[in-house]
Amino acid sequence: MIRRSALAITTAALLLGGFGPALAQQDPAPLQGTDSEPAPIPGNALDATADALREALGDPGTIPQEEVTSTPGVTVVLRGLDKLTGTSQKFEIKIGEQGRYERLLISAQACNQRVSASALDASAFLQVFDTKADPPLQAYSGWMFASSPALSAMDHPRFDVWVLSCKIS
Repeated sequence: MIRRSALAITTAALLLGGFGPALAQQDPAPLQGTDSEPAPIPGNALDATADALREALGDPGTIPQEEVTSTPGVTVVLRGLDKLTGTSQKFEIKIGEQGRYERLLISAQACNQRVSASALDASAFLQVFDTKADPPLQAYSGWMFASSPALSAMDHPRFDVWVLSCKIS
């Protein structure tokens, strides 16, 4: 019983400000930059950081540029998957033409093949229409990337289509 009352008195003293006079004697340090503007950055710290980055990364002209191709006569190599039957098929569509996979009508607008020292990557701009409906519904329109097919995947309940590569005919 004595412990409870002692604990209650201590708690009450803390809550009611028993330490108020002791804390009031300390002067809080003034905050800088809170009245109107943030504290200024000393000297040319930003310029020094930018110069250090340029020095570490080197001259942009020395970075090897990737080769990009998208010309008439280029063919997009695609793979289609029928999720219902589990069958897949590899097929090709020329740029500027339309092709079919099952009931999908696919229009290939562009194909870019990037060749770098580490990998071969292709991307294609495709428009995909489902011809089951009248008029056909657009199932997909945009860029697909061979290196990461899930990044811009076509969302269709039955079919999946993805880019494998670009090929010059």
